[in-house]
Amino acid sequence: MKWKLVQVLFVMVIVLAFTHVALAATVSEPQDANDFYERGNFYYIMGQHEQAMSDFSRAIGLDSSHAGAYLQRGNIYYTRGKYVEAIADFTRSIQLDAANPKAFYSRGLAFRARKMYDQALTDFNKVIALNRKYWEAYYQSGLVQASKENYEQAVRDYTKTLELNPRHVPSLFERGNVFFALEQWDQALRDYNRAIELDPRSVQVYNSRGLVYAETGKPEAALADYNKALEIDPDYVHAYNNRGDLYQLQKRYGEAIADFNKALELNPSSAAAYDRRGRCYYAQGNYDQAIADYSKALDIDSRYIHAYNNRGNAYSNRGLRDQAIADYSLAIEINPRNAIAYRNRGLVYWTKGMHDQAIADFSQALELRPGFKLAYINRGDVYRDKGRYDLSLEDFNKVLTLNSDYVFAYQSRGQTYFAMGEYDRAIIDYNKALALKPQVAEVHKNRADAYRKLGKATEAVADYDAALKLNPGLDPYIYFYKAALYQQAGFTADAVQNYKLFVEHAPPENPDVETAKKKITQLGG
Repeated sequence: MKWKLVQVLFVMVIVLAFTHVALAATVSEPQDANDFYERGNFYYIMGQHEQAMSDFSRAIGLDSSHAGAYLQRGNIYYTRGKYVEAIADFTRSIQLDAANPKAFYSRGLAFRARKMYDQALTDFNKVIALNRKYWEAYYQSGLVQASKENYEQAVRDYTKTLELNPRHVPSLFERGNVFFALEQWDQALRDYNRAIELDPRSVQVYNSRGLVYAETGKPEAALADYNKALEIDPDYVHAYNNRGDLYQLQKRYGEAIADFNKALELNPSSAAAYDRRGRCYYAQGNYDQAIADYSKALDIDSRYIHAYNNRGNAYSNRGLRDQAIADYSLAIEINPRNAIAYRNRGLVYWTKGMHDQAIADFSQALELRPGFKLAYINRGDVYRDKGRYDLSLEDFNKVLTLNSDYVFAYQSRGQTYFAMGEYDRAIIDYNKALALKPQVAEVHKNRADAYRKLGKATEAVADYDAALKLNPGLDPYIYFYKAALYQQAGFTADAVQNYKLFVEHAPPENPDVETAKKKITQLGG
């Protein structure tokens, strides 16, 4: 304890001595470049940057070869965000003293701030060449490598930083972020846990660890971390956004919207928060509110691709297909490698009967993402509509080579077999789909159609009933087909009841409504 007190007193003496010297320099006008430089350093330490800038410039005016003055003036430019001027001063300092790692380090920071990553890496590497123990340079190099998505090199840099400074929480956090980007969840969790051990009030780390828990199917642990982050900092926007995402996945839309509202209260110019809230409204079927939020996000950031995709989806669900196509096209224009936008636009082309355009978009999506299973499914569905059953089956078979348990592939292949009149093979595929996911109303309905075609009335009615139980509003024709089956079997009352249900649920303009009414009359209903 006495030794610590002696250390503290010693530091205080040094600080007071330096302050005394610096104050002495301020009493009498500096006489030469070094005097101005020393006084400038004092002002810089005290946070009086205007006076410091003036003194460093005076020092340079008196001695244009004063490397230290250029370096310090460059640091002030850097703190003010004047990176071009900072780089010029750092470069001049390096020209005058090429053995000073601090000048290379400072210039590297300025290059990084301007996203001139290659130049920044060159400077940080030079720092390391001059001083192998300059751990800050390894850390900054890691940040640059991560920005360039050179994740393996970033991990090496952060690891080297931690060898030199094992308690450096930012390196643990950033290395964890790289592992997160690589979906190496265990390594990310290890780094975040260690960071929290060293700094239990690190809001960013709790937030990021929550994301790992969310990605690995541990929603309660994720929620606990988001809550902890907000307990430490009630104004931490990212935690509101991420907690809102979690609530949305849990279909707790009211709570999710409340979190996004709070995020927008704290940061009204957050395009991401508007986009997220829009997704909640979309999930609730409030498409107009969703469109309003996506539009607001795009007012803030006209290149926010997710908002174009999401607004396109909302337009599509509102039946505004041309607007949907326009949004997907804008997303593609911003990022021509956006496979999801191609797939979404292809879906709208398909609904408009523009089969060739749909196939072209699905094919482009697959070129960009060769394992994009939904794009194969969608293209196979369109090929079926065009009567190209061979190509349709080829796409579904491809999906099943990628994932033999992919429900939608069995469902869609069954529909193609049905269209080919191969009802037994269709039923085999529907059976496989239902074995994997029993609660899909559409598959029960499709299997019922196949049973009906084979004359298996009992099985057909059972599947139609199962479909209606899962989704009462699935398809009014279920009632029509059930009625016909009951009529054929001589169950008149059941037939009449189902014809009436068809009339009740089908659009009035449907021509089969009149057919059903005639059947009801013929059967004495």
